Amino acid sequence: MTDPVSLTDLNDRLDSLWTSYLQYLDAYTTAQTLLQKHMSGGFLSLARANFNARDGVTRYGKDFYHDRAVPSRRAVISATTDQGRETMKAEMVSWEAEPEDVPTEGVDGDAGAEEAKQQPSPPATPEPESKESSGPKSSNGRTTEDTAPSEKPSTPKAKVPLASDPLRWFGILIPQQLRSAQASFRTATDEAVIDAVNASRSMRECEVDIRKLRKEIKRAEKAVAVAKEERFVAT
Repeated sequence: MTDPVSLTDLNDRLDSLWTSYLQYLDAYTTAQTLLQKHMSGGFLSLARANFNARDGVTRYGKDFYHDRAVPSRRAVISATTDQGRETMKAEMVSWEAEPEDVPTEGVDGDAGAEEAKQQPSPPATPEPESKESSGPKSSNGRTTEDTAPSEKPSTPKAKVPLASDPLRWFGILIPQQLRSAQASFRTATDEAVIDAVNASRSMRECEVDIRKLRKEIKRAEKAVAVAKEERFVAT
């Protein structure tokens, strides 16, 4: 049977959970404020970079990404077990793409090969009969050397690393506003987003514990009330 002392302990545990919940809520609100600050600053710097573009043609933004764009950051979800309870935590890590297999010949080499294919070949010079009859002939009148398929050497491939930094897609002379935009977005992703995700997850876990503890407190209060009635009847 539950006594008043255990009920007091349950209420103390509930107060502690509410304190933790308010701390997580404060962390979540702070992360949301920082996220809004970094995102607005990043888009403002991006707009300034587009406004100050020298040639008037270059544009910066998601509509002008490289076709082989790869993420430079990835979220990793890890789980830890504490007192039989599993806790999830998210963090951002740097990530580099694997080198891609591409032919070693450049664009100029491919263009030259296409141009050579388009040009007409000169007519073949007739050879003397002595040379034509020098080799063994097949049933269709051609020599075995002519019927053998020609083997072309395969084009070797090389590992070409992809540019993981998006700033490299826009050349060497990059506006300072574009660097500021990248720094703002990266800070928002690495810090504000992760802090908000972890705080939100902790809030949900704390809400579950609060609901369970409230049910336990109700059962304890009923047990205390029944015990008081039994003592009153006994007297």
